[in-house]
Amino acid sequence: MSPDRRAILVLVLAAAAALAPVGAAFAKPVPAGSVAPVALQISGKLHMYYPVTAGLPLTFSIEGPASFEAIARWRFEGADDPVDVEVEISVDGEPRTRHVYRAVAGTAAYPDHPGARAGRPTRLTLDGGVPEGVHAVRVALVRPQDGVLDVNPLSAAVPRPSLRLIGAAALGTAYDSNIFRYSDSDIDDLLDGERPDRFPIESADDVRFEPAVDLSLVRIEPGVRSTTLSLETDAKLAVLNPEKSFSKFAVGLHERRDGVAYLSLRYEAIPDYLVRALWDADAAEGEGAYRSCSFGKQGFVAEIGSDRSLPVDLAAHWRYEEYRYDPEFIEYDARVVTWGIRGTVRPRRGLRLDLGYSLRQSAAKGYDEPGETRGTSDESDTSYDQDLYELRARLEAGRLWGRDAVLLLRGAVARRFYLTEKSRADDPYHAGRDDTYVTVAGGIDVRLTEAAHLEFFGEWRSRDAHSDAVPDIGLSKDFEATRVGLRLSLEGAHILD
Repeated sequence: MSPDRRAILVLVLAAAAALAPVGAAFAKPVPAGSVAPVALQISGKLHMYYPVTAGLPLTFSIEGPASFEAIARWRFEGADDPVDVEVEISVDGEPRTRHVYRAVAGTAAYPDHPGARAGRPTRLTLDGGVPEGVHAVRVALVRPQDGVLDVNPLSAAVPRPSLRLIGAAALGTAYDSNIFRYSDSDIDDLLDGERPDRFPIESADDVRFEPAVDLSLVRIEPGVRSTTLSLETDAKLAVLNPEKSFSKFAVGLHERRDGVAYLSLRYEAIPDYLVRALWDADAAEGEGAYRSCSFGKQGFVAEIGSDRSLPVDLAAHWRYEEYRYDPEFIEYDARVVTWGIRGTVRPRRGLRLDLGYSLRQSAAKGYDEPGETRGTSDESDTSYDQDLYELRARLEAGRLWGRDAVLLLRGAVARRFYLTEKSRADDPYHAGRDDTYVTVAGGIDVRLTEAAHLEFFGEWRSRDAHSDAVPDIGLSKDFEATRVGLRLSLEGAHILD
């Protein structure tokens, strides 16, 4: 290559580097001084490299934060025997990274150096990248002392971390066919007007309005990690039976390493939740045998899992909950621990399948008088173990009304085994009893805009109770409930960006 052509090529490369748009994936930095590039023909195309020799390193001025790497090819002139190469990359005169590798002859040619061949490419990466500010990055050939190493330098700006305050809101409405989870025989008694002390309600079915507001503070290091601190509130407001309304609050911390793993910590609370009127063995004479029963609940959840880093993504979670009932039903107070595992596969684009199992263990207080224990009390012991198996599916279902739609499906089966050590005579409704819960749910989520989507959903739940002590226990414990509704969600309102 003539001196004039070399000078023109250097000017073109320098101009291209200076005019590269901000945020471009990679830029090709130009070394300081009058270092002439050399042309390599690779797969029919010409690429420009810079030569490095022992004692004559290349120095680049790089503005950080940025990544830096050099595609290196040893220049084979004459013999094609493998060559041991050692390269040092330093920042501002301080050695940062040392690469040692064996160079092997490749097929790339030098149009201006007939008879020479370029070695196979090796990526030389600067560990830790270039820090913020302008820094001198030097690429030096340590060994061998003779010969030429041709390098193609590449640098990319690392996006700076951002802090965002993001708000989201939702408003849903749902019809519930059996909001108190009564058995069929109980619903018949309610409709016939029997036992009004047991059914101090307006209707067995109801409609709920379900508003929700979430606020998240998110710190993002693009392509590296994200940290989210969230505050969530939602309410279930019953129309016909307002006493069945309740609210839920949650605070969460979510740490994600992109493409590696995530860790989630969460606190949840329901201040007050009405179950329904339950039979109270301690009711005074002349009072109704049934009293309103409600509880408050709080819990902690920890979850850890892989983030698309395994063929089957795995997640494990641990949950601790405390239930505190009304003074009339303190024997139902309980501490509950749940362990679970979930596997996620994506067999094809747009389809996600989640299969999970969890073990839920509830230890009830089981007594309501000072000096009593769970074993000596005449109250019921509602302690149990429960196995839950769950399958979820998410499928991108194409277009609906000209909008992107996602099909959501869920199925779950749970077996609950009561653990009371009392005899069937002392605790007939729990001794030897096991329940089977089945849930089938589905929905269509339609993306209206980038920030809004509308979901139509439905769910069917059932309980089938079995007891050797009370053969007809299902008359009072079995239930079926259907829930259908829709929800409008608004996401990603950036309050601070």
